[in-house]
Amino acid sequence: MKRYYIGLDGGSTYLKAAMIDGQGNVIDTMVRNTGIDNSGTASTLVDALCQRNRITGQQVGYIMATGYSRKVLDVADDDISEITAHAYGVRITAPAQWRPGMIVDV
Repeated sequence: MKRYYIGLDGGSTYLKAAMIDGQGNVIDTMVRNTGIDNSGTASTLVDALCQRNRITGQQVGYIMATGYSRKVLDVADDDISEITAHAYGVRITAPAQWRPGMIVDV
């Protein structure tokens, strides 16, 4: 069975999601207003992402959350700080010859 992974960024106004496959290819992204039920919005967003891409919940291997509301997103398997998420992103996407020494979050 092919596996997919979802990252959630729970902001104070918007909840963002990205789905990748096992090779790290971005499959899809979605954005929703956070509303008053952050966890419920996250679950709805994950369901919509899976449905739009014809993926079952069993095919989602892991869900990681970051952002302002990361601790309350019950659908996530784990959470990390925004700074840690930035560091992972740079490590994965920066060309090998570059060694960024600073990350600025605006």
